Amino acid sequence: MKRTLLLLFVLGAFLTSGTTSNLMAQAVQGGTAPAQPAATATQPAANPQTRPQIPVVVVDYMYLMEIHPKLSVEMNGLEQKAKAMQQNFQNDALQLQNMQKELSSSPAGSPDYTKQMEAIRKFDADARLRAIKEEESLQLAEIQCNYQAYQEIKGKVEAYARTNNILVVINHVDIARRLPAEKSLQTMGLELSQMPTIAWRNPNLDITPAIENWLNDDYAKQNIKPVNYDQLKEQRFRSGGGTQLPTNVATGAGQPGRQ
Repeated sequence: MKRTLLLLFVLGAFLTSGTTSNLMAQAVQGGTAPAQPAATATQPAANPQTRPQIPVVVVDYMYLMEIHPKLSVEMNGLEQKAKAMQQNFQNDALQLQNMQKELSSSPAGSPDYTKQMEAIRKFDADARLRAIKEEESLQLAEIQCNYQAYQEIKGKVEAYARTNNILVVINHVDIARRLPAEKSLQTMGLELSQMPTIAWRNPNLDITPAIENWLNDDYAKQNIKPVNYDQLKEQRFRSGGGTQLPTNVATGAGQPGRQ
């Protein structure tokens, strides 16, 4: 099922304020972050792998939505429902065609013709109404799934920030993360045209991997496997969707990436 537009709608609706959260350092109580202690302000990191104590970090909300383990499972389920819904539409269309063929065998103006015509009109109206309701139900379920995943990610980001005395978390769509391993003229041109809001950042400022690991650890307890993002990128690239990237919800620049 294609969920780019709804995913962008969800993120756009809840990140329109510049996607910056001012989290006061004094509010350290509450929330539990992954077991990855940050260094103190006066004590440098013991090694490059240890995250330094910093007041400002970046996080890629869009990426975390894309690799959210439970959301991926739910979207696959909704995709199957969408296929079944499409099959129902086709079955209704076929039945309507058969009814119209039967109508052509009845003399125009005869009682049978009038009766069949009324049956066709009723079937057509009922089928259209059923299709509208099923589509609305599917769209609502998709928005709800995206919203729940977003709220969970938002809660983990806030807990991580509070625990590590981080003052500001900036949403930052990392373009390079989404480009396929195989570069092409299209993808290289796209990378140039989609220059990120943050021109450069220290890699240690990105807490996305920490939140990703936290999500994967939580859902591993429910036997839900992590999303293999490298495979996901290759699938998009092979299907022709790899040349588009998700919109940068912080600036509105970019193109939808989900096909």
